[in-house]
Amino acid sequence: MYRIGIIQYINSIPFSYGLEQYFHVQKDTPRNLALRLMNNEFDAAFIPVVDYLRNKDIYTLVDGVSISSFGPTNSVFIACKTTICDIRIIQESPASLSSNFISRIMLKELYGITPLFIDHDHAADIDARIIIGDDALAIDKSSFIKVLDVGEEWNSLTGLPMVYAVCVTKQPVLAKQIGILLKERCRANLADLDAILVSLNRQKYRTYLNSLNYSLTHMHLESINTINGFIEEEYKLCPEKC
Repeated sequence: MYRIGIIQYINSIPFSYGLEQYFHVQKDTPRNLALRLMNNEFDAAFIPVVDYLRNKDIYTLVDGVSISSFGPTNSVFIACKTTICDIRIIQESPASLSSNFISRIMLKELYGITPLFIDHDHAADIDARIIIGDDALAIDKSSFIKVLDVGEEWNSLTGLPMVYAVCVTKQPVLAKQIGILLKERCRANLADLDAILVSLNRQKYRTYLNSLNYSLTHMHLESINTINGFIEEEYKLCPEKC
């Protein structure tokens, strides 16, 4: 059996449920999966798209699968304690490079602000923080002055889906076969989603999961290329940010 790293959040249920039939499955945060794949702990893993783009010379995309959204994601937020124009310091998420990078680009391009992004370990007086995954699903939006949905903002900026994670491998020969298995698992799970969520006691997340997208089409690839363009531009201006 191949070893595969799966994101530990609810948004991965369409891929993860029943996947043990085909793979040795381990779950972790997106960022940790990227680090572990680099250390050869997996044959393939779902990692943040920015991690893929930073290492695309050694990774092959697994065909046809992603974790994406056309519009609101409902689980990747910039939660603001101030109005957007008053944001000075943002606390990054420790779990995903993509969410941090896209948030920085989106705030610059859509709102004309370039706040300081700080590591999550620093206890500075922050004005906003990036929250992703199951933590984002649980937040009380009313406790913040403004909550920006990163997927919705990216779609407003580009007209493209926001691709959060892609499945990649260092072994090109495996990409097609793994893609076939993941697509089959995802199709079957989405078709039986109600029963699966009941079995997992996750019924309240049905609408959320149905709002996500799990394919990898030409539009997704165009979005990934757009992100790559921003990475290259940022690297020229400020290499340490990339």
